[in-house]
Amino acid sequence: MHASHPHPPHATSPQYRAELLQAALARSNSSGVVPYGEMHVDAGFIQDWYGRPRSAFGYRAEMEFSLEVGRALIKPFWYGSIFTTPAGGPVDTLDKVDGMVVRGGLAMAGVPLAEARQMRQAIAECSEVGLVPVVQLGGTLSYAWRTAGFETFLAAFHLAPELASAILERTVARQRACAEAIADCGFRVVMFSDDISGNQGLFISPAQFRAWILPGYRRILEPLVQAGIQVVFHSDGIVLPILADLIDCGIAAYQSIEYGLNDLAQIVARYGDRLSLWGNVNCDVLHAGPVEALPGLVRECLEAAGRFPGFVIGTDNSVFDQVPAEHFLAYHRALADAGVAVPRLAP
Repeated sequence: MHASHPHPPHATSPQYRAELLQAALARSNSSGVVPYGEMHVDAGFIQDWYGRPRSAFGYRAEMEFSLEVGRALIKPFWYGSIFTTPAGGPVDTLDKVDGMVVRGGLAMAGVPLAEARQMRQAIAECSEVGLVPVVQLGGTLSYAWRTAGFETFLAAFHLAPELASAILERTVARQRACAEAIADCGFRVVMFSDDISGNQGLFISPAQFRAWILPGYRRILEPLVQAGIQVVFHSDGIVLPILADLIDCGIAAYQSIEYGLNDLAQIVARYGDRLSLWGNVNCDVLHAGPVEALPGLVRECLEAAGRFPGFVIGTDNSVFDQVPAEHFLAYHRALADAGVAVPRLAP
């Protein structure tokens, strides 16, 4: 573990950092201090950080890391539905749909009882130490095109609508089952992830998205919204054409806000009365450098959204397992220097 220097009082308490995060999620953080809420840190990065075998990762390792660096949450659990044929191939024709299985041999019923018990245990332990436990729940569009193949699935909207509809129906059914189990476990925050867009915009038109995808989102999210769970939506790319629709589905926050494709200040001005916003430090620079640019990127985010009571700073995607430790330390130092609620780590 890296030793830490003395740090300002606001960064010393994990409970306080969790309170800041939850206040920002509710758009009520009036403290003037921005919480650090890195939504995803790869297990491989965490294990490398501590010099441990990657195969030995468990949620307590993520708790240890988050407490050390001042990240106010953990997100070690993920549930998505990618289907294959029984032989492991793509489900790219209608005749393959009836026999398709969830990749990895997972059950259609959703979250196994043993995993549900582990999630409840993690929730209890996070409550004791001052961390916000988060579970990731997959959406439909990006999982469906992983089932059939990108070009095959997107073409199916026009050429084989029965195939597209059948895959989406099966995906929604399993994700709904997962959502019901997650709601029953006691989570207060769920990340709902679906890469629906790229650098040029949405993969399908807004009209197609509203007709084909949003009804499934509503069905999946219904048990979470009814349970009062805060839903954080994640997608890469540009989602502004349908962001209002996502809000109407019940999402409380939008995470990623990919750098260079979105104007954070404009999104705050347009949606800040309805949405908490998480991001948007360029993770490409965190990964590949130059690290000298990281303080400027942090300041840029804080200048755009630091006064917004619903802002949580983090990268615009993830801390991947290929990120060098020295790059993360430079990033973390930039956060501390800018007054974000993190402890100061040794160089």
